Amino acid sequence: MVEGFASGARGSTRLRSDAPRELLHFAGPMLRVGDGAFGEKKEFALLPGLEMLERDEVSSSTRDAAPPLHLRLAPHPYKLTLPLMAVQQGGVTVGLLWDPLQMWGREGSVGLSPLFASPNWYENEANHLLGVFLPRVPEHVPENELLAQRPALVDRSGVSLRAEIFCDPRGTIFDVPAIYAEAFGFPKPMEPPRSDEEELFLSRHGFMVTTWDPETQKSRHCVGWEPRNSPGFATLLWYDFLATGDPAVRERVELIARRTIEEEGPEGLASPANCHILRWEFPFYYGHVREGLRGARRQIEPILRSQTPEGGWGFQPSNERQRTLGKPGDVVLGTCAHRALLLLKYARIAGDQDALRAGLRALEFMKRFSIPRGAQAWECPPLRARSARCCLGRRSLH
Repeated sequence: MVEGFASGARGSTRLRSDAPRELLHFAGPMLRVGDGAFGEKKEFALLPGLEMLERDEVSSSTRDAAPPLHLRLAPHPYKLTLPLMAVQQGGVTVGLLWDPLQMWGREGSVGLSPLFASPNWYENEANHLLGVFLPRVPEHVPENELLAQRPALVDRSGVSLRAEIFCDPRGTIFDVPAIYAEAFGFPKPMEPPRSDEEELFLSRHGFMVTTWDPETQKSRHCVGWEPRNSPGFATLLWYDFLATGDPAVRERVELIARRTIEEEGPEGLASPANCHILRWEFPFYYGHVREGLRGARRQIEPILRSQTPEGGWGFQPSNERQRTLGKPGDVVLGTCAHRALLLLKYARIAGDQDALRAGLRALEFMKRFSIPRGAQAWECPPLRARSARCCLGRRSLH
């Protein structure tokens, strides 16, 4: 029983046989949330790691992945970051959660298969389908199917499965992980795979050898990418030198700085090349701060010019492949958050009031979003109307 919530129940089902049988499908607790009440409506639906839906969004849509990768009806259990699923409507959250390590049959069989369709396009019903079943995907059942291709054997010992059903009228979909933690707890962190000194050596090797191109004397973002001058990498290597005093590391820092200045001028020391997080730090360690700030200002000027009067930024595909990801001008949290961060970071460093006002306006604009999505160009979803209910029928998955 899930404690601390208005209602909760432990669902348990067991199957026995008087003779050996081959098990093709055995359903555990199956919820059809909204059936006979709010139907297909929802405020949010959650399948952690795979689906975070709001309003009329449909699970297993092609919003984030092309066919057949978009299907998430019965995914591999390892793709879930938490073994749970839930739907919120009218301020009430209903869901299902289970122990991913529970034993269910012979030969040490472990874990359940999730079943999720929101709204319930799989059965063509006006509700949301949440459930678990056996045998397990993918050992017995192919992903996104329900019948085993390699049946599980059932004898007198039988098979069993358990799941917790909960209804929380006070919280939201964002409180569901806490409900899981209260019911099952979280696993203890694993022991570190290496010591701090070994970790530092591994990171140093990555910057000094793996991503370094000795021919151009520049760095790559990752193996196989175009090499570029990367002051951000020099910043990290400088931290390494301060910790270890390794003269080879300091020599590499000096080399990156010299090559950057030779090819891009001192303003290039503020280049974000190859870095997602570090930006503009290197001049404060190496010098040329004034020129570095000018380089940083050049980077935020296009952000200032492209901000809409409301405070956001729309999706603008930069190549043909990205055109399939959304309609130009569509806005999600990810098209705004990073630009807002850069504006506010620059405002804090340089005391720039234009950047400060624009950044604050962006923060206010972003309050309209509930779901963090679109962090990188290939993740930006289309916001136009979508529906998978009519094009994905029950038989199409078998």
